[in-house]
Amino acid sequence: MLRIELGREVRPGIWEWHFLHDHVVVEGASRQPLLDACRKLKLMGKNQEEEIGLFWPEQKEWALKTTIRVGAGLTVREPASGKIRGFGKFIPNQRWSEDD
Repeated sequence: MLRIELGREVRPGIWEWHFLHDHVVVEGASRQPLLDACRKLKLMGKNQEEEIGLFWPEQKEWALKTTIRVGAGLTVREPASGKIRGFGKFIPNQRWSEDD
């Protein structure tokens, strides 16, 4: 299983994250670190059926896990109201409306 490490919260709801891929550190900051890491790995050509887990610092057990394929295709539905509505299909540059 690939291990995505959470870092610190840099802004409210935005978390740093990183992982090691072929001796290179890949990193970012996001509201949905596991899903964004899946998209990066997919673009890098990693096996899409490989499991990937999100880990809190210094923890041995994953907090969330999926496969790269599934995670890359999802986003968190978070309308402007801030009330999370679950997962939806990832569409680049899509914003959820209040009616979703």
